[in-house]
Amino acid sequence: MRVTEESLLTLLIQSIELREIRLPLVHFFETSFGRTTERRIILARVTDANGGEGWGECTAGEGPFYSNEWTETAWATLVEFLGPMVLRKEVESAAHVFKLMKPVRGHRMAKATLETAC
Repeated sequence: MRVTEESLLTLLIQSIELREIRLPLVHFFETSFGRTTERRIILARVTDANGGEGWGECTAGEGPFYSNEWTETAWATLVEFLGPMVLRKEVESAAHVFKLMKPVRGHRMAKATLETAC
């Protein structure tokens, strides 16, 4: 692939890989909603057509207690809607990725996952 000045100014999103990790906490976190001893975290790796990659993390909680967005809904939203909206699209910056996802209402944590990775 020939790299031109124009291709350096844009990002062609070639692939999106999602991973879920479980991170045990050194000390539990407790609120009126209950006690958390481990975090379920969604990580996204976005690779561009030139081989560059970026990572994003979804900060949604494990259940729908603090927010209406949680790990299960964020994963489904990323897989079924947000990922397909940005995959194989050419953008100038991460802000442009957010614009591609505008048709989906809410789900700000899931959107930020991909935006951060870009």
